[in-house]
Amino acid sequence: MSTTWYGRLERGDTSAHYSAESVHRVALALELNASETDHLLRLTGHATGARPEHFELSEARRIDVLSRPLPTYISDSAWDVRLANKAAILWLPWMAQIGPTGVGPNVMKWVFLTAEARYTLVPWRRIWAPLMMAQMRTAFSQQPDNHRLREVIDDILTEPDNEQMWHALAPYEHPDGDIRQIRLPFYSDRIIDIEINAADPMQSPHARVMSLIPIHASDRDEIYRALRHDADYPPDDMPHSPSAGARHQTMRSLPPQTRGDLGGVGQ
Repeated sequence: MSTTWYGRLERGDTSAHYSAESVHRVALALELNASETDHLLRLTGHATGARPEHFELSEARRIDVLSRPLPTYISDSAWDVRLANKAAILWLPWMAQIGPTGVGPNVMKWVFLTAEARYTLVPWRRIWAPLMMAQMRTAFSQQPDNHRLREVIDDILTEPDNEQMWHALAPYEHPDGDIRQIRLPFYSDRIIDIEINAADPMQSPHARVMSLIPIHASDRDEIYRALRHDADYPPDDMPHSPSAGARHQTMRSLPPQTRGDLGGVGQ
């Protein structure tokens, strides 16, 4: 390959022709993983078997998700919530706001545009935010004609910090199997370890069935216990979680180094 050819590739010159074989050779030389190679192929004009945008929620899928005892929800190709079970709503009450059209609040907008997300997802700035931004950027490279996804991205990138993050990240396909931490207001603001289980429904390309599985048995038991109390949670023998206002006041009182890890919450 000539230096001219490689220079055009580095500059993102899409008017040049890059054969799939040459792109694969570059990916091999740079030791790109599968997601990064797929992303590079798309950027250089090569289809990689992307499926069309589509969403269908069957009754069987609805029953499956709603019957699961651990937090599970479905989001579509633009991360709009389409269904959340009782455990997911217990952890993330904003997911309950699904309208008459069957479309609920947007996961990515919650993550990047709310102080609540920066407090809940630990650590927001170092792990959750960059990985989720990279995942969204990868999804857009696969679905450039997804107008709803473009709308979500445009809203998120109105924040300068988000726009800077968008341009600084490598592709990331999905979080299946990731181990992360989450702070649960319903659980006296305790931080717990979870594993993210992600799956794509075959009848709904680009949609996601997401399960947030507590790693420790005691944390799983607490969910079962809470669900047995229906809406009356926390039970009488547990300290009540602070209100949303109190949580925001707590964030403002955190030491500066902690606030910085939360991404500037409360500043």
